[in-house]
Amino acid sequence: MGVEDGENEGFHVSDVVNLILGHVKDTYTFNPRQPLTPEDPAYNPYPQAREKTHCVIFVIDAVVLSSGSISNNLKGKIKCLQDEIKLRNIPRVLILTKVDLLCEKVAGDIRNTFRSTKVQKAVKKAAEIFAIPESNIHPVKNYEGEIDIDPIINIPLLLALRQMIHFASDFIEADDEDSD
Repeated sequence: MGVEDGENEGFHVSDVVNLILGHVKDTYTFNPRQPLTPEDPAYNPYPQAREKTHCVIFVIDAVVLSSGSISNNLKGKIKCLQDEIKLRNIPRVLILTKVDLLCEKVAGDIRNTFRSTKVQKAVKKAAEIFAIPESNIHPVKNYEGEIDIDPIINIPLLLALRQMIHFASDFIEADDEDSD
């Protein structure tokens, strides 16, 4: 379940915020119609650092993004969630998947990812909708029909992972300094 289009579909934005802040215990069952409240037994009022999220990763299909099929309702949920995350200075990264299905040049050779105008437009559109800097958006190809691991496909994935780890580490260090 993710942040979905309908009013009572997918995660409730307040549940995502509670999850990021570590207020959601493992026993909680997410319900889009009934968000978690402090009175719920699955609410963790005093989360430890290890229970909190140190970097938020959004994942979106490049074809869906480029098609313009993201509704205003979903954009509103994303903006609300982004505002909550930015308020807490939590680093954000976006993985733009299936870029090979967006562009024939990229489908022919994944090394064309950063030369593709279609991918560049998708990155700009993602930056606009998600309010994330373009440098934090990583276009990647999904493994679908491949039998073997391909280092060329892995490189963008590993670069994204490295950025996530650096952001999370920096956030933890900054949080430790603030608590001193």
